[in-house]
Amino acid sequence: FDFANVAVDEIAELLFAECGSLANVNLGNVKTISNQAFLSCTALTKIVIPVSVDVIGNYVFSACNSLKEIFIEDTDPDGLAIGGFEPFGSATNVLQIFVSTESVAAKFQADLQYAIYKDLITAKP
Repeated sequence: FDFANVAVDEIAELLFAECGSLANVNLGNVKTISNQAFLSCTALTKIVIPVSVDVIGNYVFSACNSLKEIFIEDTDPDGLAIGGFEPFGSATNVLQIFVSTESVAAKFQADLQYAIYKDLITAKP
């Protein structure tokens, strides 16, 4: 799904939940991704969180068992508030969260809201 040419600020709660065929998403200029918006999107393998996103709710990518890569374009963890309950899911054995540089990775790793994911955050190779 492509939000790039659509004037949408928020992806509503449960909007794409259990959409097993959703493999690609372009978030465009979305600002908020609400709770469980992509819950159980089992075909989703990677996603880019653009700088425009300010808030990611709870369990947004939970049960997205094929999700392997998240790229966060923001360089400041304070610019992207995440929900306290597994916003990126719990498949931490396969998930990698990428940011632009090692210094940005260090900022995200040190931020308390990213504590459960700190070992998964690294600079994009």
